[in-house]
Amino acid sequence: MTLKVEFTPEAAADQDRLFDFPLQRAETVEEATRAHETSRAIRPR
Repeated sequence: MTLKVEFTPEAAADQDRLFDFPLQRAETVEEATRAHETSRAIRPR
């Protein structure tokens, strides 16, 4: 079974803010790298 999910612009903006939160809170390069990699793996775009 294949599902297709379409995000409204508002939902996509909310998702961006949620994924960017750990990146903003990172205190080391390693934390920032991990947060960036995680958000890139999860984002649908």
